[in-house]
Amino acid sequence: MTRPGLMAAAVLALAANGVALVGVARNRAGEPRAELNLTEREAPLAWVGDENSGLSLRLEWAEPRRDWSEPGWFGREELEAAGFDCSLPLDAEGAELRYRKVLPIEAYAALEYDGEAWRTWLAAEEADLAKAEAEFRRGRLDARAIDWQRQRMKGIRVGHTRLFLIDVDREAARLRERHPDGSRTLVAHALVRLDYVQPWDEARKKQLPPFLRGSVESLLVDSLHVPRAQRATLGGREDQLRRSPVTERGPMYAVRVAYGSRLEPWIADLRSLAPTPH
Repeated sequence: MTRPGLMAAAVLALAANGVALVGVARNRAGEPRAELNLTEREAPLAWVGDENSGLSLRLEWAEPRRDWSEPGWFGREELEAAGFDCSLPLDAEGAELRYRKVLPIEAYAALEYDGEAWRTWLAAEEADLAKAEAEFRRGRLDARAIDWQRQRMKGIRVGHTRLFLIDVDREAARLRERHPDGSRTLVAHALVRLDYVQPWDEARKKQLPPFLRGSVESLLVDSLHVPRAQRATLGGREDQLRRSPVTERGPMYAVRVAYGSRLEPWIADLRSLAPTPH
């Protein structure tokens, strides 16, 4: 590259960095819109670079359980609130083709930490294990299968994320009105999709009526950069964090995540945790 070309590239890079820094400053100006005290369960290690590179955490979240034969919490009404046009009746000519071609859209998602959605999901998992234990006692389930389910449940109790998706909308302000507690619920930019579902009932060997169901594909910003000053909190345990999943040992750190005016997250604090007793 010629010298003028190098200079132009440098100017562009500086300008881009300047714009990014201005955006960060605006996002963090004033009081945070939400501030949640999470752990490694909800913000595991995302990537570890070399000594001169960066360290990031990623937000780990889950959706409530849904039955295969119905839309559950994210149905037609919620899809319309997120911004999809669901006015065409499902039995209209061409409805299946139209809905199957709908592209994902950007909207907003509300995620609740350690709340009712997590407890409901956990209770359902516990109930599934109890049923499996009963089947094992009746001799209908072998030892290997029940041991796998017991180990899985143990991992859930100590390491599964407690951050659960609970609501969507095209307007962030409406979500915050419905979920005002910024210490328990965050509102974030999300990519939302619509699915046309026509379930098959295997027991009755028949097709059930179709329905529309939504899901969140991703949060548009789910990476949390660990500042160099806070990296020492992990005490050089990055390799251990990568080698053994949190579901095997429990969380090794707590992290306070703040969301600013642009609904973008950053790490406000990071501290070590004592080992989880097993």
